[in-house]
Amino acid sequence: MSFSVVLEACGKSFLDHWVLRNRSLDLHSGERAALLGPNGSGKSTFMLLICGYLQPTEGKVQYFSNGKAIPSERIGAHISMCLPNMETYQEFTLEQLLEFHTSLRSMRCSSKTDDLVALLQFSSKEAKRQIRFFSNGMRQRLKLGLAILTESSAVLLDEPLTNMDVQGTDLYYSWLDQYLGDRLLLVASNRADEYQGCTRLIQV
Repeated sequence: MSFSVVLEACGKSFLDHWVLRNRSLDLHSGERAALLGPNGSGKSTFMLLICGYLQPTEGKVQYFSNGKAIPSERIGAHISMCLPNMETYQEFTLEQLLEFHTSLRSMRCSSKTDDLVALLQFSSKEAKRQIRFFSNGMRQRLKLGLAILTESSAVLLDEPLTNMDVQGTDLYYSWLDQYLGDRLLLVASNRADEYQGCTRLIQV
């Protein structure tokens, strides 16, 4: 299945401040692309436009599957993501969260809770713990793992290695190698270690 995102002359303003202006971009299945730029350059806003969380002030964002347009209200079923401000359900235990997630989305790996706990490298004791007691690094590993392991047409990652240690970084790249397949990957970052393997570099 081919998937593409097309931005045509897009801009986004907040009150009278333009974060992005007149940006056009085509992204397609099989690409490993990185949005690059310093802090404050608009990378995160760009990502939010692409995934449909924000609507452009000018221009348009379109989505296509096998050449057919996808309504913007249905794009959530085609995208998996890990963004800095995304939060998990804090009162859920890890087991409850995984069971809830797999009831809504298909996975690229086993959807059995015990298998997911192991693949995400949590212990059986941690699986019984509420997410609100997880460290920032543990939460990031959870969000990042679910973004890559969930069945989707595109994987969008904004600063994916935030709060991740060396072991977490190795795990990130092992997930990409094993589970990304021919999906579109888009990484927003200003750190080279977060977008190793990306062959298309896009300056914001």
